[in-house]
Amino acid sequence: MNAMLRAAWVFGALMSTVPPAAALTQQQLDACVKMSAGISLDQKIDGCTAAIESGGWSGAKLAWAFNNRAIAYQLKGDLDRAFADLDQAIRLDPNDAPAYANRGMIYQARDDLDHAVADYDEAIRLNPAHPLAFNNRATAYKDKKEYDRAITDLNEAIRLAPQFVQAFHNRAGAYEAKGDIERAIADLGEVVRLAPSSPDAYYDRGTVLQAKGDLDRAIADFDRAIQLKPDYETAFINRGNAYLARGEPDRAIADYNEAIRLNPEYVLAFNNRGNAYRGKGDAARAIADFDTAIQLDPKEFVTYYNRGLARLFSGALPEARADFEKARALEPNNAFAALWLDIVDRRSNRASRLAQALPQIDMMTWPAPVIRLYLGEITPEAVLAAADDPHAETKARHICEADLLMGELALLRGPNDEAVRLFRLALMHCRKNTNPWADAGTELKALGASP
Repeated sequence: MNAMLRAAWVFGALMSTVPPAAALTQQQLDACVKMSAGISLDQKIDGCTAAIESGGWSGAKLAWAFNNRAIAYQLKGDLDRAFADLDQAIRLDPNDAPAYANRGMIYQARDDLDHAVADYDEAIRLNPAHPLAFNNRATAYKDKKEYDRAITDLNEAIRLAPQFVQAFHNRAGAYEAKGDIERAIADLGEVVRLAPSSPDAYYDRGTVLQAKGDLDRAIADFDRAIQLKPDYETAFINRGNAYLARGEPDRAIADYNEAIRLNPEYVLAFNNRGNAYRGKGDAARAIADFDTAIQLDPKEFVTYYNRGLARLFSGALPEARADFEKARALEPNNAFAALWLDIVDRRSNRASRLAQALPQIDMMTWPAPVIRLYLGEITPEAVLAAADDPHAETKARHICEADLLMGELALLRGPNDEAVRLFRLALMHCRKNTNPWADAGTELKALGASP
């Protein structure tokens, strides 16, 4: 999910209603009360401050001004002042539901989820018919990974407000987190229906379809998002990723080029274009793109990892080892980095360090079976059995990776016949023009074997 979901806590702010006007200018009062493009946040803060200092209200009747000023501080990113104002609003009026709901959002922004939920609980107790409070409590439950409770709250928000786009969007995020992709797609379909001119609606549905492996529909959604927003950098990136996964590296590169044109410092665009070039067998261009990505962000794991692979398959073992060591330093729990570093070490006639990496790696998830094979603990047949997965796309990826990595192990052990067989299987099982497919082809070529 993109910025629509991340920004929900801001747009979920609840304005307080205003008692009869007091002795201050109508312009100041309007600035404090209204949410309008013609009123700046500073004007809103100044207007609310004038209302607070006017003496026109006191006690519970003054809470609204602190609550509304807090919203302006929230939108400016000054959470400390917003929090202080909301505390004051609640002290003045313990029955101010909007103040509890808005303070809950600040707790949530600070990752204090228990206090956030407590404030949302109180807001809902005071006003059980307000969909925003249910929506915002749901986002806190989602952050706590309590997806069923989040979905229950979002169901209520949608019951109260059937046109509530953000609630559908957030419920889709909860379903996606639960792995219920079909329901997520259905809710994002409602978002598209309710907001047909929103590029984010199409983009978000595209990302879920892409994760499902429905690349044609994902590309169609990214197409629409780009039509509505021609400078949508991330839509170009994700459409490029979908083209690459569909085995169309040239179209992927064209999209990455556009993302880079729009943002010449877009690290992910250079990394992904490098991967596309590597899939085409153009190691020089791939390494050049990874170099640029690393210059832009020298602390990004994935670019060192990808450059390590490009260097390995172009025969630059010392440089590949340096990249994998850097990748391991950045993400010591990454099993693939540990495996490829082990392959480089063994090819360089260095001692294996794979066993020493085990305490940092989750050995209950893929590719742990491949690591156990490399350590001599299980058979290739056991690896292939462990590659099974109820999701067809995941199973296919596991088998592709298993073929390639078992081929690398067979190549290390010799003779080469078994390695050739496994690399040919990788060509069969890996999606065409992806990096594992290209790597298997590179290894076969180096062995003098036909595909």
